[in-house]
Amino acid sequence: MASSAEDSHDLISIQGADAASDISVNQFNEDRSREHELTSHLGRRPSLLPATAANDTYSPAFESNLKEMKEGLLLKKLSSSGSWRQYWFRFIPEKLQLVYFANKEDAIKGHVRRVVPIGYISVEKIEDEDRLFHKQIKTAHKQATFDICTLRIHIWTPLRLFTLSASSDEVANEWISAIESKLKTFSTEQDIKDKKEALIQLDPLLRRQYQFQRHQFHNILQSLESTGLFSLTPIDKCREGYLDMMKTDRSWKQYYVILFKDSFAYYDTEDKKFPKGVVSLESIFSIKIMEERKRLSTTITPTEPTSESSPKTSSVPRGPRVFRIVTPLRQFTFKAKHREAMKDWILALQQYSSSVSQVYNRDDDAIEGESVKDKKLVLLYQDEKGKTIRFKVKTDNVTMGRSTKCDVSLEDKKASRNHARLMISKKGVPILYDLGSMCGTEVNGKRITKTAIKNGDKLLLGGTEIIFCVENKTKKLFGIL
Repeated sequence: MASSAEDSHDLISIQGADAASDISVNQFNEDRSREHELTSHLGRRPSLLPATAANDTYSPAFESNLKEMKEGLLLKKLSSSGSWRQYWFRFIPEKLQLVYFANKEDAIKGHVRRVVPIGYISVEKIEDEDRLFHKQIKTAHKQATFDICTLRIHIWTPLRLFTLSASSDEVANEWISAIESKLKTFSTEQDIKDKKEALIQLDPLLRRQYQFQRHQFHNILQSLESTGLFSLTPIDKCREGYLDMMKTDRSWKQYYVILFKDSFAYYDTEDKKFPKGVVSLESIFSIKIMEERKRLSTTITPTEPTSESSPKTSSVPRGPRVFRIVTPLRQFTFKAKHREAMKDWILALQQYSSSVSQVYNRDDDAIEGESVKDKKLVLLYQDEKGKTIRFKVKTDNVTMGRSTKCDVSLEDKKASRNHARLMISKKGVPILYDLGSMCGTEVNGKRITKTAIKNGDKLLLGGTEIIFCVENKTKKLFGIL
């Protein structure tokens, strides 16, 4: 029986549920009770189905005699997570049941995942693009060819609802027509009429439940957002990187710290999804620079992040690198990799916290070097495909690292997310700062934390070499350009 989803299938849609009015918890529970009654009716097996075919067992020998059997790949929505998974399905028309297998090979061997006894079928047409659906399919089934399918097939059974989709609307309609044809064969006209009426009554219940659940879910999200665990909208990261934090036993543990405009959070290095702690910048009383004691520095046991290489041995003098953040409830003592990294963190905290007094000011003017005032600067490097990139320095503050938020974003696993910073002092001197990167920063083969650079200097960030040059001398220095 050929038919289109728009005219002959029973359509369910929960689009526009936002416009529904709020409902009480009592109304919600009443709706759930009525919903259970209606779904049980929809899942009831057809009255004309032969007793020999009414059992829900599967027999490969039985299906071998069927000429009308249909099989192929379908996608099933997982009720637990809402994600989609691909299975090999068979439709057994004489028993009005779907049988699915993990894959075609298991189907040949008869290794059944589940038998789905069909009580009724309805179809939902997705008006808006289901981006999550297509993303999941593209990620999980790279070898399968899936077009845009706007149909969702709902199979009502005595115990639960199965939601399926296909590789295209055309394929979905073939399955729908095959199932509808046999369903009408085994159902009386009154059965079909009653189930259509049940489906109509079910639609507003689903709308109200969706609206109520959405409202409750939104309240939960807002409550969690107020704790600082996460935000409903993306938040720009102002600074991020690894810092060691002093524990109660005065030993050190490494955390991944992210500074936002109104707070900072620290995460376990092995799990960066949820923070171990969040501190509002408004609660900070002061920031103090501490003298690092030798007995403390020997107890550090950092956990090296798996995505970044171990740091090289360095002879660069570290100097003071421990600072303490004081809040009404607690003091946080952090240790940076070196003094310049500590200064960068403190300067960032000073910038976004109005309650913090000035601990540091930029001392760039004290560094001597060649001025590049009124000259065009370029950073030259090669990307992972070997293509030469020319980055024109247009500001006096350029960040470099693996993060996409950096001005110079490097596709280099050895580079830290916030690896280095290039600043132009008031005197016009270009100064390169290492930001406490795991692998360190080198200029012309020498490990640095802060140094003035000049035309032609070779900077090494992780595994990426960057050449700093004045544009009007580039052709002379680099004849390949």
